[in-house]
Amino acid sequence: MAQLRKIAAIVGLEQYNTNLWKKIRKLLEKEAELTQWSDVDLEKQNPETAKAISEADCVFMSMINFQDQVRWFREQLQNASNRDKTVFIFESMPEAMALTKVGNYEVGEGKSGMPDAVKKVARMLVKGRDEDALYGYMKLMKIMRTILPLVPKKARDFKNWLLVYSYWMQPTPENIANMFRLILREYCGEQLDVGPIVDVPNMGLYHPDAPAYFKDVKSFKSWSRKHGRNFGKAQSVALLFFRKHLLQEKTYIDDTIRGFEKKGLNVFPAFVMGVEGHVLVRDWLVRENIDLLVNMMGFGLVGGPAGSTKPGTAAEARDDIMSRLDVPYIVAQPLLVQDFDSWHELGVSPMQITFTYSIPEMDGAVCPVILGALKDGKIETVPERIDRLAGLVKNWLRLRATANRDKKIAFVVYDYPPGLGKKASAALLDVPKSLLAILRRLDREGYNVGKLPETPEELLRAIDRATDYQYQQSKSAALKVDRDQYRALTTSRERERIEERWEGFPGEIVPVGTDEVFIGGLRFGNVFVGVQPRLGVQGDPMRLLFDKSNTPHHQYISFYRWISREFQAHGLVHVGMHGSVEWMPGLQTGLTGDCWPDALLGDIPHFYIYPINNPSESSIAKRRGLATMVSHVVPPLSRAGLYKELPALKDFLVDYRERGLRKSGEGDDVETAIMQKAELLNLTDDCPRREGEPFTDFVSRLYSYVLELENRLITNSLHVFGESSPLETQLVTVTETLKNRNSNGRSLPGLLMGGSGRNGSFSGYDELARRARSGEDEAVKFREWVEQSCRDFVQQVLFEKKDAADVFEGLTGGQRIPSEYLESVDTLIREGARLLYALGDNSSEMDALVRVLEGRYISSGPGGDLVRDGVNVLPSGRNIHSIDPWRIPSELAFKRGSQIADMLVKKHLGDNGDVYPETIAQVLWGLDTIKTKGEAVAVVIRLLGAEPAYDAFGKISHYQLVPLETLGRPRIDVLMQLSPIFRDAFGNLMDQLDRVVKDAARADEPHDMNYIKKHVDDALAEGADFESATSRQFTQAPGAYGTYVDDMIEDSAWESEDDLDELFIRRNCNAYGGGRKGEKQTEILKNLLGSVDRVVHQVDSTEFGLSDIDHYFSSSGSLQLAARKRNKRSGNVKLNYVESFTSDIKLDDADKSLRVEYRTKLLNPKWFEGMLNHGHSGATEISNRVTYMLGWDAVTKSVDDWVYKKTAETYALDPEMREKLAQVNPQAIKNIVGRMLEAHGRGMWKADQETIEQLQEIYADLEDRLEGMHDDE
Repeated sequence: MAQLRKIAAIVGLEQYNTNLWKKIRKLLEKEAELTQWSDVDLEKQNPETAKAISEADCVFMSMINFQDQVRWFREQLQNASNRDKTVFIFESMPEAMALTKVGNYEVGEGKSGMPDAVKKVARMLVKGRDEDALYGYMKLMKIMRTILPLVPKKARDFKNWLLVYSYWMQPTPENIANMFRLILREYCGEQLDVGPIVDVPNMGLYHPDAPAYFKDVKSFKSWSRKHGRNFGKAQSVALLFFRKHLLQEKTYIDDTIRGFEKKGLNVFPAFVMGVEGHVLVRDWLVRENIDLLVNMMGFGLVGGPAGSTKPGTAAEARDDIMSRLDVPYIVAQPLLVQDFDSWHELGVSPMQITFTYSIPEMDGAVCPVILGALKDGKIETVPERIDRLAGLVKNWLRLRATANRDKKIAFVVYDYPPGLGKKASAALLDVPKSLLAILRRLDREGYNVGKLPETPEELLRAIDRATDYQYQQSKSAALKVDRDQYRALTTSRERERIEERWEGFPGEIVPVGTDEVFIGGLRFGNVFVGVQPRLGVQGDPMRLLFDKSNTPHHQYISFYRWISREFQAHGLVHVGMHGSVEWMPGLQTGLTGDCWPDALLGDIPHFYIYPINNPSESSIAKRRGLATMVSHVVPPLSRAGLYKELPALKDFLVDYRERGLRKSGEGDDVETAIMQKAELLNLTDDCPRREGEPFTDFVSRLYSYVLELENRLITNSLHVFGESSPLETQLVTVTETLKNRNSNGRSLPGLLMGGSGRNGSFSGYDELARRARSGEDEAVKFREWVEQSCRDFVQQVLFEKKDAADVFEGLTGGQRIPSEYLESVDTLIREGARLLYALGDNSSEMDALVRVLEGRYISSGPGGDLVRDGVNVLPSGRNIHSIDPWRIPSELAFKRGSQIADMLVKKHLGDNGDVYPETIAQVLWGLDTIKTKGEAVAVVIRLLGAEPAYDAFGKISHYQLVPLETLGRPRIDVLMQLSPIFRDAFGNLMDQLDRVVKDAARADEPHDMNYIKKHVDDALAEGADFESATSRQFTQAPGAYGTYVDDMIEDSAWESEDDLDELFIRRNCNAYGGGRKGEKQTEILKNLLGSVDRVVHQVDSTEFGLSDIDHYFSSSGSLQLAARKRNKRSGNVKLNYVESFTSDIKLDDADKSLRVEYRTKLLNPKWFEGMLNHGHSGATEISNRVTYMLGWDAVTKSVDDWVYKKTAETYALDPEMREKLAQVNPQAIKNIVGRMLEAHGRGMWKADQETIEQLQEIYADLEDRLEGMHDDE
């Protein structure tokens, strides 16, 4: 018998298609030996795949879009035993397409198949619409098939290439088998009959009961009417799915359609090839007035998988289509590359996260539900997940259909931890004012809101009283859930899990007798306002040990189930960043019914009011909490200014510098006075005089530091949802944003420096800022002029509407704007005007909330930092999303990150006698990765001695090592402590970072020039395997969130720093990256910590400084503690913070950074008086920062006694301030005093006994006062 020809087919994302390829092999069993492989085989460099490629007569490949896979495939072709083979490659990256070889036809490097002339014709077919270009390409393919017989013989190979592609575009088993027969006949000399292409519509409608596909809506609706479905009289839902799946593996499609119809939903089941999804929506569905769209394909609506290489590029077209459709847009699909075991262990894989979450979120998709996974090579659905999706859809339709007057809306505010004055508070948001404004707007929109309180203070008091367990438990009218209700609201499985953790109903948290649990809350007509239940028993450190085994307690689940099933809310709104429900135990992504966020939030439409500057944590609420985000702006920036004795010191320093007192002979007395005043203000802690330093140099450094304090950016107010701050308060925000812009390589400071002719020896603003901070007199003076000129330029041009040329001339002493600067100046002015306009009207926030509560679509937009990203993150009121994970770091981020890495190394050499650090621990947060486009990732890459390598799409394919001779220093090992959000969102980055670590470990380089290799070899010598020895990325276990060090501090549930360290290690010893899935690697982590010489962390925005949130001390602060306790070479492991959110990159030690924070915020009247303008919410912010200060001291011992003393004097010991705080938020001032006493009791603050006795007396009075308030009620 003759040897059969061999065909190797390699198709990406085909793990679900085992049955299809079985059928094809059966059809070809007597004609060819067909083997089928996937992208995973290329990724893992499967030897069997290599053998198949080598021996094949023909290789067919599709959907391969990663450079490493293409590179390995190319090597197999080059080393093949059969070099004379035919190669067809479609729908892949250009580097792959370039390997096409069909007779004399080759695609060529950098091309993607069709000649340019053909592409132009394709555009003409869609009337030049850029978003329809790929759709036009598909239309042209069908037209060209009709003229193939006319193609001349000399173009035979192109004709065959096109014909093969045409077969592939109709992917039934019979068509694909005939495709291979065509190849065998034309290029292998086989005498075979080749059947014609059997066409399937590129897009259409489908129903499992119908005998054929529908090519238009009219025929589908006609068939539906005959089968009892009338689309004209009821709400309808469109399902959008791949035609390929319909032809090959349609079980999940049928299951979903059946599941929806079982719930009584009218369904438009629509299929497309992928590239024309938006065309079907625009041209068909918009006209049908559907009520909801479910995308079962993932990817972007415009372009589908083919548009995923540059997501977001068709944003304008997408916004237009979705705004016209104006319905909720849900993404739901099965896992196409994972089996059930992988899903239930890890959640969704990094690859599928990209096309199920990251890319659809750019289109405004919400409520991602995973419907099933692979089993035995085919997709199997989970009925419970389809029920969850269908139930959500039904409740979205209910929201759309219900009149406003009849809608029930639930608002949830927070109080975590309870008893500290935090009730109805949220980051950067004045919750009582915002909530009252929302309720008033709903009243105007026709909602039944009953009788509303007159003021935010009245609203807060009403909420506080209605949710106060001690006060309400004896009231018969209090909102409670009894035992029978609890059983009706929960499943037996849920009760079993809850009782295993919390014992029997009603549990120990807010029970009312033995048969009820307290819920609390307020009703305003059809509106409910409740306070999210606490997580557990306050002060119980044991609760911190529970992760996946933890559950909501009886009150927690009763609260959310009462809202959705007893109150029967049409919508649920969480007010502000952020609550705890989306962080409950369960899978990171791809939640199942056993995951608590899904169980608690999966019933009804969920909306979340969230600050625009935190797309990272908002993604958790979107992906785990099924939330639609409604973003709000952050408060305007301000300068800290100087206060009390600081202005006098500044005048002293100015006088000394300007009059040259040292030279005049008057200097000695002045020097003494300056030193005394600096010591009185404790500034010699921040800026000590160096040994042998001339006093004039010290004065320059001290003056520069005082300027830094004065010009420090702070946020001294809170935002009120839907309201705009007065435009004049935005001067600092607009100025700093424009200073950060770069037009044609020129920034605003650079334009003024160059235009003035005074830039002299300074290469740019970066160098000027750096030299000014070091105290260089000329640089200090020039920087003062530059900063003031930037402010004046923005003030006069944008706020006062003066002519830019005249303003420039006035600032630069008569210099005209150089002609080469004109375009850059014009660009900056235009962006500034857009920014000012956007900041001047935040009504879009309230409009967006009203819109989503009507069940309508709100546009998506990137979240980010206003100063860094400018007008791109505006307007607010959008459904914020993250960034493209395949382009991290961006080119600018890599440049800035490399600069930061070099600064770190230089600083360490200076601090340690020119000895290089062996290991630097870098914290990688999802938030700063998104905001900076990957600056911290770039720091890691640069320290390791690597750089990004790019593919033809502009995606980063991997990070490649830079030769040592180019690097010019040793490769520095990096321990990466990941935030759990980074872990969940950036799996591909983790794999790329793991690969470069392993490349460095394998490099043939000496240990003294490659510390990664040195440490890995040491671990191998001690018995570790290579995978363990190269573990460098650590965080919490899969599905777990937070170090819990902050919880331990808040609850005062620790005895010594050993408790905090042990908790940090236990929570963060799980390794990731490469093939690691969160396995515990405690000893590897401890050994690495022993080599850490320095810890570094990025501060990503002005709004969230070191003293403003607890995440910094619980993350990098705790990391430094862990390194300090284990590094035997050095007891002084430095902790550095990098500020790069403005145009000036700063790198400082933690103790200095914290002193700056306390001086410019906590102890600064401008800051605390601004906060007190917000009453209760502002007092909460002050109280929080005192708690966080204690947290910092607990882990780093970096809070000076004078900071505690000044804090006590400012807030607790000042009778007027104490009374003001007690009036607006008595629990907040009680917490402040309590933290002062706690710091003293733990030996952290060495206060005099008189002060402590005063504080103890004040604390007792406050307790009596709080008890008296309850008694009065």
